[in-house]
Amino acid sequence: LLDLVSSHRSLVRLNQIPVLEEEAATCPTLIIDGTGMKGPEKPQEDDDEEDPADEAYAKEVFQHDVVRMDEGDGYVFLQLVAPNSFPELREVTLRKLEIPHDSTLAHITDALL
Repeated sequence: LLDLVSSHRSLVRLNQIPVLEEEAATCPTLIIDGTGMKGPEKPQEDDDEEDPADEAYAKEVFQHDVVRMDEGDGYVFLQLVAPNSFPELREVTLRKLEIPHDSTLAHITDALL
């Protein structure tokens, strides 16, 4: 996955982390909001109506207040948020995330050291 990200030029963010070198190099603040997506404007009761072709949502995304990270999310964070990628980074905010006390937390703290 990370090899594909480095060679892909149209992907702007992965897990809310900038992947374009130009943006990452000048990014002073990184904010990752686990439930940062806003729900669709249409009422949720009408399940028979098809979603528009340019939108794709899993209903579960809008039913939880916290998003649980897993080891893979922690590893992606460790690989993408490296000092050489984010030389101007001074502040990281993690909101509405459940970070398990396993290698996920270790990956995140290692990236921030």
